[in-house]
Amino acid sequence: MDRYWENRYKSGQNSGDGSYGESAKYKANVINDYINKLSIKTIGDYGCGDGNQINLLSGFELYHGYDISDFIIDSNTVRFVNKNNMFFYKNIIDLPECDLNISLDVLYHICPISEYTTYLTSLFDKSKKYVLIYSTNRDEDFELTDENDYAYHRKFKEWVENNISGFELIEMLENPLSDAINFYLYKRIE
Repeated sequence: MDRYWENRYKSGQNSGDGSYGESAKYKANVINDYINKLSIKTIGDYGCGDGNQINLLSGFELYHGYDISDFIIDSNTVRFVNKNNMFFYKNIIDLPECDLNISLDVLYHICPISEYTTYLTSLFDKSKKYVLIYSTNRDEDFELTDENDYAYHRKFKEWVENNISGFELIEMLENPLSDAINFYLYKRIE
């Protein structure tokens, strides 16, 4: 899948519909509300894409973005060079601990279970306080046939319950724009 995204960005395409328009505005409103309400200072973005969604976020002190596409990380580093509170990473293990780790429209793009497990484990392990996931939560069995078929849905909520300790789901927000994708907010248990 990383080849798909690398090729997509190199060809001049963007992160997709979820990072633009009404969907991006909706997500930004929810995230900005949490930043304010939960006094979030640091954000870890586990799938920053082309950075369009980042432009809609506010109220944080430090932003750390990761993506599987080296090309887009290099592009974001140049694009946001004047933002001294924003940092970009090509390796998920290099992300620092943050108050809030976010995963927006990413889980259903991760196909190999080993990458899925590594991703979710890091997302939670490197959170000081909260994890916010925007994703589908259903099983859909199909085989990927070519690099254009890049969606693979899983019941991630069950996976988290069975594999991650020290966090509890404290809120689920139903999406007014889609009945398939919702927000799930997890809090570290103290």
